[in-house]
Amino acid sequence: MRTTEPTQLGEFTILEKIGQGAMGAVYKARQSSLGRVVALKLLPAHYAGDADFVARFKREASAAAGLNHPNIVQIYAAGQDGGAHYFAMEYVDGESLGARLGRKGRIDPREALAVAHYVAQALGLCLEKGGHRPSRHQARQHFPLA
Repeated sequence: MRTTEPTQLGEFTILEKIGQGAMGAVYKARQSSLGRVVALKLLPAHYAGDADFVARFKREASAAAGLNHPNIVQIYAAGQDGGAHYFAMEYVDGESLGARLGRKGRIDPREALAVAHYVAQALGLCLEKGGHRPSRHQARQHFPLA
């Protein structure tokens, strides 16, 4: 079991931590083979030895990889390196809805309806494809609204 977060996982160089959830941390990373920035979700070390958590993490990556929608990030790769389980997904640079709400306190009702519409479209596809709900890190967090 690893005791510190890695700086390199396979072909991915970790640049900075950008999020944390129950099923792992999300990092901004560089994929060396394609020279692109990705979001890299990493299963916490304390779950790496738990077959049920590892299977759940892999199911999440596999289910998300089967979704293709403008409001859901694409999954690029999944793997394991040195006991660390991860999957790489499209990195979307922008402000999260949580950050926007923290900064503004509230958003205009028209903007809120537009965000709700985008989320509903993405969730509709998830239900069509078997019920997988993308994590908040998989949902596109950039809202290009005025």
